[in-house]
Amino acid sequence: MQEKDFLKHVIQRDMPEFESVRREILLRTAAPSRRFPAIKWLVPTAVCAAVLLAMVLIRNQSPLEPQIPTYQIISGDLYSHLEDQKQAGSSSSQTPSISGEDVDMGSLAAARFGEYVAANGYPDYLGGTYVTDTGTMVVLLADDTEANRNAILSIVGRDEDVRFEQASYSYAYLTTLMGRLADGMTDGNLSYVLYAALDDMENQIKVYVSSASDAELLALSALDTAGKGKALDIYLVEPSEYAPHTDDFNQSTPLDSEGPVTAALQTLTTAAGEQQLVLTLTNHGDSSYSYGEEPLLDVEKNGIWTPVSLRENVGWHQVAIQLQPDETQEITVLLSVLYGDLPEGHYRYRKVLTNEDTGDTMTVQVEFDMKG
Repeated sequence: MQEKDFLKHVIQRDMPEFESVRREILLRTAAPSRRFPAIKWLVPTAVCAAVLLAMVLIRNQSPLEPQIPTYQIISGDLYSHLEDQKQAGSSSSQTPSISGEDVDMGSLAAARFGEYVAANGYPDYLGGTYVTDTGTMVVLLADDTEANRNAILSIVGRDEDVRFEQASYSYAYLTTLMGRLADGMTDGNLSYVLYAALDDMENQIKVYVSSASDAELLALSALDTAGKGKALDIYLVEPSEYAPHTDDFNQSTPLDSEGPVTAALQTLTTAAGEQQLVLTLTNHGDSSYSYGEEPLLDVEKNGIWTPVSLRENVGWHQVAIQLQPDETQEITVLLSVLYGDLPEGHYRYRKVLTNEDTGDTMTVQVEFDMKG
């Protein structure tokens, strides 16, 4: 009995320790391996890194859609003043004559460069040129390298007053963009664009618009494939100030049916939404004449001619078109775009021309009937 009691006592004493060992073995078996502690963090870390990398790549990608460009609002009076300055001043693409004692060194350099361009065209790396008020010729380089600077200096002279600046866009690209704008203004897709001009100093194209909705701004931005709209400096002209011209014909230039320039109606389209007329101007005289694109349409009511109002936010190009002696030019007038669908009636479309030699003006017209 004593021997049995002793064994029992030993078993009861050692059992708790054995149980604790067994439990520890079980816990270690069920617990994750600690041999490679970084493994359990590897997968989530890799996922996070992939997400961050994707975000960086997406942010650095060029947007697939054109961006809505910003614009400034100016009054019609300021716009008219700017137009007067453009008519009185010279274009930045023009260069002064080399002769003359008062020509500054920058103008002399610009004249030499102008002669080079006339013979060879604009270099691909050129962004534009202009002469400052102090007489310095500024050359903007889309690719500003030492080789390109030396190429310019070899043309204009190394002793001349020349300064170089970095340009965002080449002159070739800006002229291409100007062509896209001109096409849109001509075919009526950009009827809200009043005027566009290449600004060498700012290395941009100034665009004056009669309205600036998101859709219209996106249409402009889509033309600027390189700058996503940043190559365009857009100005919204307040509508109240640039009201379309609807003069009283009795107070305008008298009609001269026997003058040296005659107008003739070629075709008339009367379909709704597509109303347009095509006319020709022929110069039978010895002098050159100029005219603009301002539309002048009148309708006859009870024997009295009354001007037809243009649609809201419709404008025209502020340009002077030359008609040389013995020349005939064709003009297409998009009536539906300018006026909306015209109702039945008797109409006339007029053009005012200026004699380039004398400054005298004359008016020619074509008459037509719009039928339903």
